Amino acid sequence: MRFARAFWDRTSRSPRLRWRFRLRFLSWAPCVRQSFFENMKPQNSGPVIRAGIFLGIGLGGFLDGIILHQILQTHSMLSGKLGLDTLSAVKVSMFWDGLFHAFTWLMTTIGIALLWRAARDPAALWSGKMLVSAQLVGWGGFNLLEGIVDHHILHAHHVVERLGVSMFDYGFLLLSALMVMIGWFGIRSAEANSGGVPAKASGSTV
Repeated sequence: MRFARAFWDRTSRSPRLRWRFRLRFLSWAPCVRQSFFENMKPQNSGPVIRAGIFLGIGLGGFLDGIILHQILQTHSMLSGKLGLDTLSAVKVSMFWDGLFHAFTWLMTTIGIALLWRAARDPAALWSGKMLVSAQLVGWGGFNLLEGIVDHHILHAHHVVERLGVSMFDYGFLLLSALMVMIGWFGIRSAEANSGGVPAKASGSTV
C-alpha cells in the first residue's frame, strides 16, 4: 500500500510519467476488456462436434479400408459385382478402393481444418470426451449409410463377400447404430458436465 501511494504521488507530480501511465493503461484496456467479455460468453460445443464428426468419418473409413479391404481382404468396393477371383476384377476394385480412400483422406483433412479453426475460437467448448463422442457419431453414421446402401440396396459388396448378405452385414449395422447412440449420449453428457451451450441451441448446425 505504501509503495502504491508513493508511485501515485510520483506520477501525479510528473506530467511526463502521468501521460506515460495513461497511455500504458489505454493500451492495456482493450485487451483486458476483450478477455473479460470472452470469459463471460457461454461456450459453444458446435465447432468441436463438427470437427469430430468429420474426423470420425475419415478415420473410420481409413480403418475399414485398411483392415477389411487390404489386410483381411474380405471384400473390396465392387466385389459384389465383379468378384475377387480375376486379375481384371481386382484391378477395377483397386481403383474404386483408391477413390474410397481419397474420400476418407478428404474427410480427415476437413476434420483437422475444423479442429484447427475450433482451437482459434475463444467461445469453443473444449472437451476430449466430446471430441471422441463426436467421432463415434461420424464413424457410426457413415457406416450406417454405407452399409444400408452398399450392402443391402446396391449389393456392391458385403462384409464377408463369399457369404453374401450374412449376419456380418446385420452386425455391421447394429454396431454402427450402437456407436451413434453412445456418441450422442457422450456429447450430451460432456455438454452437461462442462456447462456449455448445445450446438442446436447456439444456432450452429452439426
